[in-house]
Amino acid sequence: MVLFKLDFEKAVDSANWGYLEEIMNLMGFGQKWNSWVCFNVLKHQNITVLVNGAIASSSNMERGLKQGDPLYPFLSILAAEGLNSLISQAQCCGLFKGVEVDSWV
Repeated sequence: MVLFKLDFEKAVDSANWGYLEEIMNLMGFGQKWNSWVCFNVLKHQNITVLVNGAIASSSNMERGLKQGDPLYPFLSILAAEGLNSLISQAQCCGLFKGVEVDSWV
């Protein structure tokens, strides 16, 4: 028997942006939405530091979303959906068999 324990904390931070883009394409999200999320949100975020109201420095983020970004839960679900599809395919091919747990109530 194999038991999977998955930890999705910061799943989006370690996910490949191309993977998330492909998942959105496969799930039928529109091209306009995909390009907006991938180009504007995932790939081109900037951080600007203000000191006394003036811009002190600016840099591009290479990975991750800004803290508290409302898209984070949505993208986490998309990242998990790819794993769900792989497990479902393995189950259909007979490579993986789930375990039924009876209700104790």
